[in-house]
Amino acid sequence: MLTLQPRTGSRLLARTAALVRPLRIRELRTLWLAQLASELGDWASRIALAVLVFDQTHSALATGLVTTASLLPYALVGPITAAIADRQPRRRVMVGADLLRGAVFLILAVPGVPTPVLLIGALAAGLATPPFEAARSAMRSELMVDDAAYGAYNALSVMTGQVAVALGYLCGGGLILLLGTRGTLGLNGASFLVSALLVSRLPASRPATGLKVRLRRQLGDGARILFGDGSLRMCVILGVTASVAGTVPEALGAAFEHASPTRAALLLAAAPVALILVSALIPVTGDDRRLLRVASLVLVGGGAIAIGAFLLASSFGFALLAWAASGTTFAVIVAAGPVVRRRLPAEGRAVAFGILQAATLAGCCLAGLAGGALADLVGVRFACIGGCALAVATGAGLLFVLSAGSRAGAGAGTGLAPVGGAGLGLAPARSASPVPTAAAATAVAGPR
Repeated sequence: MLTLQPRTGSRLLARTAALVRPLRIRELRTLWLAQLASELGDWASRIALAVLVFDQTHSALATGLVTTASLLPYALVGPITAAIADRQPRRRVMVGADLLRGAVFLILAVPGVPTPVLLIGALAAGLATPPFEAARSAMRSELMVDDAAYGAYNALSVMTGQVAVALGYLCGGGLILLLGTRGTLGLNGASFLVSALLVSRLPASRPATGLKVRLRRQLGDGARILFGDGSLRMCVILGVTASVAGTVPEALGAAFEHASPTRAALLLAAAPVALILVSALIPVTGDDRRLLRVASLVLVGGGAIAIGAFLLASSFGFALLAWAASGTTFAVIVAAGPVVRRRLPAEGRAVAFGILQAATLAGCCLAGLAGGALADLVGVRFACIGGCALAVATGAGLLFVLSAGSRAGAGAGTGLAPVGGAGLGLAPARSASPVPTAAAATAVAGPR
């Protein structure tokens, strides 16, 4: 046992060093700091906005509309705003979106703002988020040096987002006590301004799509890119399934056996903490087949552990394990992200990411609604088990497809031969972009 510890420690140090190595590049470090600044304020402000609306209306429905207003832009107009963003320089889109969101939250921080304006403000800030995320994903891809650097930065970005979620849940209440709801909203507005300042220091980039391309054609091209490639279809399935499996427990945490606010906060924080740990261990290099197999195993493993823990969740310790395990399903984006990077061409990349984000966010919205309805019928535990069972079944199905494709494509290189024609098999690997590998694509990202 003693002889294994140095090796284990060395392996962990090497993994940590690999994750932070991309931050040596000034542009990537600036982009990461901008993400950290905006997301830390954003998650605290979500709690503050919900508390403020509830204090003014004493209505659970109105409070729930805060989350709905934030997510609807992704599901409804995310691809359209991403397509528009693809026609503009990335940096300009990101700075403009940050300035708009900063101004919105600074206005919402003014005392006396009525509830309808608070909801409209949440919607306006939500409308600015899809083009920002699409432009950031595309710019991140264009700053990448190679697959290893991309995979490491993708994992680091996912972990950073989950740190922001966990700190937002755990520290949001403290900020409200310290600064009040209005002060917390103002702090979030300031965080967006800091992000805009950091983004403005990034190099300028040309738009990927000319203004002469019709918007409808641009959206159609993005959809064909995303769904016309077997690897990318698998990534969509992985992302949507993970969003369902992870969102059902997240949406029902406060309703679990009438949990106290403290226990509900611990349950909700368990998922991002577990996701951070798993993301640090998942491989981020290798061919498409290997990475998609890893992502599928994440669905099967996380879902299966969560199901077992939910069955024993009469103990709060097992409930924590159940919520933590269900949260690890979101780690599919760490393994699948490099696949997306390699297979998305530079032109239309932001549009394809907007469509992918819309699909995963639609999965989140449907999971919240269906999970709540199912919980009313069979209880919270069995509703959560249903979402995790979907993850296990989907992951097992994808593993079967990958194994069948591996056997069919034996001796044909690293790419998988298509399975069943238009099925889910991987097509032979193709160039991700007409530009050199120094300009590459980005991560599967879905807000939490």
